[in-house]
Amino acid sequence: MINVTGKIVLCSAPLQAKLNPPRLMLPAIIGDVANAGAAGLIFAQYTVNILEDLDACNGSMPCVLVDYEIANRIRSYVASTRWD
Repeated sequence: MINVTGKIVLCSAPLQAKLNPPRLMLPAIIGDVANAGAAGLIFAQYTVNILEDLDACNGSMPCVLVDYEIANRIRSYVASTRWD
């Protein structure tokens, strides 16, 4: 298990999105990330409108939805600036 306390978590919709649509998974993901002590959540998704599901973030942490292109740019940036 990775310690995400105080960090911003970047995660994506499940690979089996047809069986577990992001709309159904996002509230549970938000809860898990918040309970782990993360400072925020960036959730990558396909182009479906699930903004109303971000209500689960209210009061717990900042959350944002991005598409996969933006998520890949964020991953590349993080990889290029890592200084462990």
